Amino acid sequence: MKKILLLICFFSAFMPCLILAQIDSLQQALLTAKEDSNKVNMLNKLSVQLANAGNYTDALSYTKQAFTISNTLTNSNPYPANNGPVVTGWVKGKIMTYNALGTIYYRQGNMHESLKNYLAALKLGEETHSKTEVAYSYTSMGNINVLQANYIEAEKNHFTALKVYEQTNNQTGVAYTYNNLGNMYEDQNSDKSLVYYQNALNILDNQNNKNGVAAAYNNIGTVYHGRGNYDEALKNHLYSLKVYESTGNLQGVAASYNNIGNVYNRYNDFKTALKYYTAARNMQEEIGDKYGVATSYNNIASAYYCLGNYPEAIVYYFSSISKKETIGDKKGLSTSYISLAFTYFKLKRFKEAEKYCNKSLLLAKEIGAVELALLADKKLASVYAAESAGK
Repeated sequence: MKKILLLICFFSAFMPCLILAQIDSLQQALLTAKEDSNKVNMLNKLSVQLANAGNYTDALSYTKQAFTISNTLTNSNPYPANNGPVVTGWVKGKIMTYNALGTIYYRQGNMHESLKNYLAALKLGEETHSKTEVAYSYTSMGNINVLQANYIEAEKNHFTALKVYEQTNNQTGVAYTYNNLGNMYEDQNSDKSLVYYQNALNILDNQNNKNGVAAAYNNIGTVYHGRGNYDEALKNHLYSLKVYESTGNLQGVAASYNNIGNVYNRYNDFKTALKYYTAARNMQEEIGDKYGVATSYNNIASAYYCLGNYPEAIVYYFSSISKKETIGDKKGLSTSYISLAFTYFKLKRFKEAEKYCNKSLLLAKEIGAVELALLADKKLASVYAAESAGK
């Protein structure tokens, strides 16, 4: 099931058509911008929007420019670093750039580099008492911890972020942290997940934050899905879809299509699931959502796998892999590789199954995706056993 992360400042539920317009607007504004803090802000925003659009090379290039300008600027009140030397350059700009880099690498699936940059932002933020930026770093690190199945550290980071948001009366930050805590507890199959998703929903609903509300309903749907209550899951995903449609958030609509498809997959209605996955893919191609297209191709492949059409599944897994290679989605690639391995295993093509198990395992270890690494390792053992039995 696809859970939706909510991160304030840099990215949350985004619309690719809107992103492209924002990219164009920011690039035009940069042509005449002075070398000041406003330009640093524009460069950081542009870098993340480019990453959201799958253009990681240009995104990283703009962060370098942001660092260069921040180093030439001075703070109105120089910050002493823990009673040590004064931190030079525009500190807030540097913190935002480190956070932007963390977000870019997160989108790319490179969790090691993402965590490294969030830690750099956190260190500088704590030294200069930049509470908003510190909270963002903590919650972002918590999300990475969840992906790496480091739940003790994830809980610590999310609750630290929550405390800061509460102290600064940042209700949007509180709501988004509740949502991400829900994601963490859902990964552990804890009943607490529903409580936190509902808490997030209450705040977002009071704020009339429709995209946030839709995301919360989506995540509540994932809880019911995980508990085997597919009727309630479908009800929440359909409501999420309705809200996304009302806001014109086509990326959210496509995500809902995929999750509705996942429910029908559980109903063993694979043909209906395939229709929703295909509708999601078509919409994502229309709006230029490269990341979404890659995910939908993988889901379409899974539907064909469940229908027993393994050759067609392989075709779509390779389509997904091609898209993920283009955007640099390492976690997604690891997922598709292991799915390919399962498919080849069904066809008793054990050498190919072994090849893609190893590719998945290697990449999962590289990015710190613990659960994927365990799955690939387990499947690899099955492949070796099958090969030995066949000798």
